[in-house]
Amino acid sequence: MRAAVKMDTTAAVTRTDLGDLNFAPRSQQEARALASMVVASLPFPPLPVMVLQGEDGEDGLASSFDLLHTAVLNAQLNAQLNAQLMPADRDAAELARSKAAVLEKLQRDMAALLAASFGGDLPDGQAYEIFCAAFRTYLLDHYAISSRDLRFYPLGAVAPDSVLVQQGSSHWNASRMLSAECDACGGAHFSGYPEMLRAYALDLATLQHE
Repeated sequence: MRAAVKMDTTAAVTRTDLGDLNFAPRSQQEARALASMVVASLPFPPLPVMVLQGEDGEDGLASSFDLLHTAVLNAQLNAQLNAQLMPADRDAAELARSKAAVLEKLQRDMAALLAASFGGDLPDGQAYEIFCAAFRTYLLDHYAISSRDLRFYPLGAVAPDSVLVQQGSSHWNASRMLSAECDACGGAHFSGYPEMLRAYALDLATLQHE
């Protein structure tokens, strides 16, 4: 399956993902757990990635959560090979700063979009484009993958009962389990993809840095 874009929600977006920790997984199980922690720590909603499926290369839809999880997992299990593929002068500290810069720009762009809407509803389409652009940069610039052809389906392509909505609800709920912000945590939080996207976008747009 090959990704082909058509056309940390977290307490702070300035932190880098957990993949920057000086931690070498001792097994595939530990590597999978770390990859899941990375996905959970980031402020991206699940996005509908365009993929090619089967021998005939038919178009299919996959989740950006699954794509990122696989990329992080491969980075952990193939650290030596990835070190050869990535620029030699890109040490861990610089990589962490680069990741943080992408997340900070994502928050600034979403806050600017909210300001431009004069406190009204965030435009779904523009918020979606911001998320797609940020995720594309984050993934392609920081994980050694074979292709830089990353495409997303249009916002309207995600059905209300899609696995992306389920993933987003679980991700959203998990980030709020220890807070009083969400009375519906533990249940199916979002009724559809646009509602989920607006919640993620507004959460970022109104984030206050300490």
